[in-house]
Amino acid sequence: MANNIYVIDESPGKSRTQTDDGSGKDWLIFQGSYALPTSIRLDGYVENGVSSQARGFFYHIGNWGTSLVVHGAIENASGSSGEDWISGNELDNILYGDPSRDGAGDDDTLFGATGDDTIYGGAGRDDMGGADGNDLLDGGAGIDTLSGGGGSDTLIGGAGADSISGGADGTDWVFYTGSSAAVDVRLISGDTSTSFGGDAEGDRITGVNNVRGSDFNDKITDLPESNAFNANRFDGRDGHDLLKMGGGNDTAYGGSGNDTIRGEDGNDRLYGDAGRDVISGGAGRDRIFGGEGVNQLDGGAGNDTVTGGAQRDILYGGDGNDVLDGGEGNDLFFGNDGHDTLRGDAGDDVLIGSEGADRLFGGAGADEFKYIARGESAAGAPHDLIADFSRAEGDKLNFDQVIATGTFIGTTAFSGQAGEARFITTATGSRAFIDLDGDTRADFAVDVLGLSVLRASDFIL
Repeated sequence: MANNIYVIDESPGKSRTQTDDGSGKDWLIFQGSYALPTSIRLDGYVENGVSSQARGFFYHIGNWGTSLVVHGAIENASGSSGEDWISGNELDNILYGDPSRDGAGDDDTLFGATGDDTIYGGAGRDDMGGADGNDLLDGGAGIDTLSGGGGSDTLIGGAGADSISGGADGTDWVFYTGSSAAVDVRLISGDTSTSFGGDAEGDRITGVNNVRGSDFNDKITDLPESNAFNANRFDGRDGHDLLKMGGGNDTAYGGSGNDTIRGEDGNDRLYGDAGRDVISGGAGRDRIFGGEGVNQLDGGAGNDTVTGGAQRDILYGGDGNDVLDGGEGNDLFFGNDGHDTLRGDAGDDVLIGSEGADRLFGGAGADEFKYIARGESAAGAPHDLIADFSRAEGDKLNFDQVIATGTFIGTTAFSGQAGEARFITTATGSRAFIDLDGDTRADFAVDVLGLSVLRASDFIL
């Protein structure tokens, strides 16, 4: 299998016919000092039953430009230093409008076909289209027009006010990874999205719901009034980014830096990665991952799963029956409304189940199971279960925020003194009761699994 390179470096008035054996990955390259318009068409690839012209190309260089038609299995083409028109075939093409790749190109027209094409415009006002297939289109510098067509495409406008269209189907991305400054991209459904800053300045984006930012402090937004897309994917990369999703089932990656991610409606998957991130899921059944750093994570409304990382995180469940996992570090949990599951894992954690019948796991470390308001784990209603209380590790039941002065009275009945704590032994462990106001009736009830006898040292009153 041969990877052939055909270099065309001729003066005007020259013609040439070239055959090709059809194997390997072949290149057709124009080079030289002339700057004539070049027209290249990689004709349809035919495997069997072809004419004698099917394995090669013919070209003619005239005084006013170059015309070339390729028949067969040449995959790749690089234009001249003039204004080029290059069209791909059904193979996976790589097309360059600027042969030097140095940014000093003219205005090129570059179109792929049904393969997975890679198209580079270089400098100048380029017009490029991917047609079908999963294509990469890079406009380079200049005011370019990029159209992804069918398939899942990657579109890079580069510097300049570009027009970028994702096409009718597939999962398309706009990349600003090479931008020299922060970008501000605002997606609007059924309209042309507006963009500002860096390589995004002046860009007009349609039919694209996935955006990858720069290494700076980017803002990427699906405007709420538009309810733009059913599912967005935003990637902030480096920098302190703001990623604001829309009403669909969205995915966001904060990347490095101190990021703010807002999920809004929908069942979202939100990833903080490194840095001090603030992430809120909004409504819906969300999955939130804080990653490295000291994070503040809020599931919002809905039955959410919220996961911290190795450092000190603050986790909020919001409304709904949530699962909160702090990971390592000394974490602070708020279950909020609903029947929540809180898992401290390693570290000295503070777990506040709030309203609802919650299941609390402190994990390794000296953990506090803390109650801060009347009505949390109320007696006579479904109440909290502490599943792994460990006296040896220094775990505590903490009621000091709701009791002015507390007294532990063991298994003795309430005496009518405010702030008394007592317990009973159950089949699975013990149950702690708290009388806040001295009416001899329990205001709190908490089950402690696996520990049949509670002591005064187990409480903070």
